[in-house]
Amino acid sequence: MVKLLFFLFCFNSYAQQSIFPQFDFDQIAAFSPGKKVSEIPKTFGPPVDLELKDAQKVKLFKIKNKDGYTYPLLIQHVDDEIFDFYTRPPSYLLHDFFHRDLIKRYGRQNEYYLENGTGYYIWSRNDLDIYYSGECTITCFPVFYSQVASKNKLPPTYKSIGKILEDNLTLFE
Repeated sequence: MVKLLFFLFCFNSYAQQSIFPQFDFDQIAAFSPGKKVSEIPKTFGPPVDLELKDAQKVKLFKIKNKDGYTYPLLIQHVDDEIFDFYTRPPSYLLHDFFHRDLIKRYGRQNEYYLENGTGYYIWSRNDLDIYYSGECTITCFPVFYSQVASKNKLPPTYKSIGKILEDNLTLFE
C-alpha cells in the first residue's frame, strides 16, 4: 500500500509539470530596478556596453534559461543602481503561461489595452511599474517584458529602454 501511495504521489507530481518551456522569473531577479549592477551574478557572463540615444548607461546580457534557450536582457543604470530592464522572451513561449505567472506573482494587471492585435499589460506598484506585451498569430506568445523603477526614483532626463527602442526603431520610413 505504501508503494502504491508513493507511486501515485510521484506520478501526480510528474503529471503537473508542463511539457512547454517556462520562463524563469526568479532567474532575472538580480536585474530588477533598485538592485545593484555590481551584485549581478558572474554566471551571466560579461555584459556588452551599449550606447543608445537618450539613454543612461546600458548593458546587454545574454540569459540562458534552464530549458536551454537564450534571450537578450538590457538594463539601464546610473552608477551602480539599475533603473529598468527590458527583455524579449523567446517567441515559442506561450502567452497564457507567461501571463498566468505574472498574475501569480503580481496579481491582476492595473491596465490592459489592445492595439493592432497586440495586448499591453501594465502593473503599477509603489516602487515598480511592470510592462508586458503579448501577440497572437496561430498561437499567442510574449513580445516583451520590462520593469521600471517608480518615477520618483528616476533622474529628470530618464527614458525607459522600451520607449527609447520604440522611438529609435523606424521600420517603415
